[in-house]
Amino acid sequence: MLSLDKEKAKKAIICFLQLYYSQTKSKDAKLIIEELRCDQPKSRVWQDWQSTLEKNLANDHNNVKPLFLESTIFEEMINFLEKFFRRTQSDDIRALLSDLLHAEYGETADPAAWYEWQECLQKVKNNKQ
Repeated sequence: MLSLDKEKAKKAIICFLQLYYSQTKSKDAKLIIEELRCDQPKSRVWQDWQSTLEKNLANDHNNVKPLFLESTIFEEMINFLEKFFRRTQSDDIRALLSDLLHAEYGETADPAAWYEWQECLQKVKNNKQ
């Protein structure tokens, strides 16, 4: 199973949101992408991202970079997007979340979303993102 540090986890999420943006031209997805790239601590999006990671970063003893399993990164992305949705009530992010939520058979409601997520993880793992 693939594991990534927090910077690569963020890159995977940006990659995934870029794919979503290319398909939908969602202004909210573009906003999230831009704010995650800028690393601006005063940005509400950036604060949402950092608070999503807090529980994993709290385990960062001895200055060891925490690693996130691919399933954890996916769940953290959903949590992050849910925070954005609760704050903004964005229809675009609501639609994306409905695609990402797990169906009964253990996949995303939209199987293409899971495939795109896996594609982004591989790009980041191979340093192509």
